[in-house]
Amino acid sequence: MTEAILPFLVLALFFALSAAFVVLIVYLTRRQRRLLAAKLQPIANTLGGEVVSGTLLDIHVRFDGEEAETRLKIFPGSKNQPPTLALKRMTVLGFDLDIGREDAMVRALEKIHLVKDVKTGDPIFDPKYLIRSKSPEQAQSFLLEGGRREAVDHFFDAGFTDLHADSRMVSVSKMQYTNADLEPELVRRHLEAMRKFISG
Repeated sequence: MTEAILPFLVLALFFALSAAFVVLIVYLTRRQRRLLAAKLQPIANTLGGEVVSGTLLDIHVRFDGEEAETRLKIFPGSKNQPPTLALKRMTVLGFDLDIGREDAMVRALEKIHLVKDVKTGDPIFDPKYLIRSKSPEQAQSFLLEGGRREAVDHFFDAGFTDLHADSRMVSVSKMQYTNADLEPELVRRHLEAMRKFISG
């Protein structure tokens, strides 16, 4: 009798532990969502945005502009991924663009023609950044507007590490952000720099 019941007890225990695990994951996810929303709400309140909740940890502040929507999103980070702050403008430039800091390794590769980047002709701006695009002429023309280069400087001086444009959006990201990065007035300056980068 005991031997007949044992498999059912094991199965019941398995389902009980599985259910407890699911409940724990749901609880932790909801708790994390509340924490993220609490961090973003002051920004929304001050700057006229709206905290929007998507799936799982997809929580961001949405700013509806006349031309395009802008989103400020924070990723809490994990064991293998640092916490990240991202600012995204849902607009299309018409070409791809990637801008990052240029370092000694990149400069060495450029000298032997293993890396080729876009140059604007600005002797102060060009040495600081690695600019890549499948449409280098368009990227160069776009960045000839001095205000756009100033916006790039703003983001990288503020600790952002990547500026990216694709067929869906223009975005900048900063890893290892702190609560100081979420000060509404600082976010306002980032929004202004994004508008400046887009419109010139």
